Amino acid sequence: MTKLYGILSERSMALAGLQPSSSMSNDPSNNNHDDHHQAQMSALLINEKYQSKLGIKTYDYQELISIIDRFNHHSQDKGAHDHHQVEIASFNSSNQIVLSGTRVGVLAACSELNELEIANRAADLPCSAFMKPASQGMKIGLESIRFRVPETPILITRNLPSTSPPTESTSQFTPTTRLQKRRRRTGIRGEEEVIETVYITEQDQLADLKTHLYRSICRPVWWTETVNQLLSSSSPSSSSVEGEKNTQLVFVGPGKALHNLCKKQIAFNAAHQPADTVHSTSDVVGSRSLATMEDFKSLIH
Repeated sequence: MTKLYGILSERSMALAGLQPSSSMSNDPSNNNHDDHHQAQMSALLINEKYQSKLGIKTYDYQELISIIDRFNHHSQDKGAHDHHQVEIASFNSSNQIVLSGTRVGVLAACSELNELEIANRAADLPCSAFMKPASQGMKIGLESIRFRVPETPILITRNLPSTSPPTESTSQFTPTTRLQKRRRRTGIRGEEEVIETVYITEQDQLADLKTHLYRSICRPVWWTETVNQLLSSSSPSSSSVEGEKNTQLVFVGPGKALHNLCKKQIAFNAAHQPADTVHSTSDVVGSRSLATMEDFKSLIH
């Protein structure tokens, strides 16, 4: 998937006349014209003091979304809107977001967030938010693939128009009332949208899964929302002791990035419990990574 993402990124940027940038330049005032045609994606760490001030409001995302919206409007007023367009591409955890857009725009936004003591730029990635051409290619590719009903429910967090009715589900994993609670207005790109977490469990939902996969290439990724839904879900296998629920999220892959993000989210949730959580103070919540042979051996023993 990582290789496929890289190929799609390169192809989509070529169609848009853009080039990826992974340079660590820290000069947002650089007026190099090439920066207006280079795409950039940068991860930012949210300042702990700012995060503590927000507290439970962190789960609404509205504060950060509004700040980026104001940055874009300010750039538009200065006549630089096309060159400074920036958006939040991913909500990785309560203390990490990813900005994407033109290189000059992302650098300027990172600088402003740093000056406001809201977030610090942590890493630059050689990928792009200009993925709409690639999403159409992915759509064609997915249409040629036959999906089967998953043996284990697949959880997705998707972007929907605000007029879309809440998705109903009869699955034991997804009570309809909980899904309604997890729908939130985002205001991304100045549009009225909602995000919705839902499990894919039935044949008639497979088309929705394909739509979600190709649209996600050029829409925000709500990873934090997905993790919080997994942490708050009741499953028949999560109970260990009467009156106590033991929830363990296991991340299988070549690295430990997702596991580390989840650990931080669990710690944040313990200090700022979401209003719609189903955990009690006696619940045990944790995560582990299966990234090496040693990890798998420790799981067996």
